[in-house]
Amino acid sequence: MNQEKIGNFIAAMRKEKGLTQAQLAEKLGVNNKTVSRWETGKNMPDYAILEDLTYELGITVNELIHCLAFLNASCNVRFTIHGQRIRANRNKR
Repeated sequence: MNQEKIGNFIAAMRKEKGLTQAQLAEKLGVNNKTVSRWETGKNMPDYAILEDLTYELGITVNELIHCLAFLNASCNVRFTIHGQRIRANRNKR
């Protein structure tokens, strides 16, 4: 797992939900500095909090670990999976 990539993904998903670091931290019962450390890749979320974190971000634990989610339903998103670049398109429902 790449801590920096996961941190960037957490930040992107948090912003997509319209949450500040402080708001996400409050929902999870942690300090906003903790969320900041996750997002900068300095620390990783504790295993015990992963389920709550992914619930608040609207993703699965698997999506978090592999940095897989559509950040915006109306845009094209590029992913890197196992060193290969792919382009994913998602249509509005």
